[in-house]
Amino acid sequence: MVRFSAVLLALGVACAGCGPDQQTSSEQQVSSPEELMANFVGLAKEGPNNLDVVSAQAIAKRLRDSPAGLEPLLQLLADPDADPVAKVLLVISVSPLVKPDMAPRLIDLTQPGHEKTTRACATHLLGLLNTPEAQARMQELAKDGEHRVQTAALLIMGSRGDASVIEMMPELWVAPETTDDDRDQILLMLPEEHVRQHLAVYKDAMLNQNIEPKSRERLATLLGRVGDESVLEVLKKAGEDDPNPSVRIMAKGAADTIQARRQGQLAPTTSAEAPASAQETPESTPETVP
Repeated sequence: MVRFSAVLLALGVACAGCGPDQQTSSEQQVSSPEELMANFVGLAKEGPNNLDVVSAQAIAKRLRDSPAGLEPLLQLLADPDADPVAKVLLVISVSPLVKPDMAPRLIDLTQPGHEKTTRACATHLLGLLNTPEAQARMQELAKDGEHRVQTAALLIMGSRGDASVIEMMPELWVAPETTDDDRDQILLMLPEEHVRQHLAVYKDAMLNQNIEPKSRERLATLLGRVGDESVLEVLKKAGEDDPNPSVRIMAKGAADTIQARRQGQLAPTTSAEAPASAQETPESTPETVP
């Protein structure tokens, strides 16, 4: 089963709009929507770890500019028997092209009668729109009974700064259905100025070795910048036990920073200063295909 949060949100949000706006030779040789769609589906057969996002985005742009528009891709999204990887690739490719007039169709695709991956992917696309009808539906999807759909809604809304959704993240973090892939995305989504507010989440993540190492490195830096004495034990443990040497170094450094601040050797750091300092450390953004 394709991990929606790991493949779509990690790749889709990061890859939206990236890659050269040019056509490969194979793309230049086809022109009909049917041929373009056949090529698009073929790209998905390479598997979720080998997606050719640049070529997929080029195909989506060609379809958008054709008389058929994006309708062939939306038909693929609606197909309950279509390859889930193709649907993920579709959302990555279409995200930069979503327009307000697509809201009614996307809202329909989020309805319970559709297959789970279809609903989750449509939820992601719908969350990119600012129309009143789209945002009203997103509020409903944030409470959806299907975990994958609800998670997709919460993550995309949180990434856009919805304060009410950010407040729900600790509850989502500990939910039995939440996977470590989901948790990795929650960490990416939470605004850095909310580190102090969600220390319990960050402390738990610091010791979760299923979280990506780059994310744990960044967590250590953030905790060192804005954490208090309550995070020292976690940082010291990570500094000793984490299997990744870079994480151990970052965790030890963060613990030293907090202790120096406690002893008055460093000025107190506010959470508002965290984003700037966090940029000095390796980013936790997942690797993207292009």
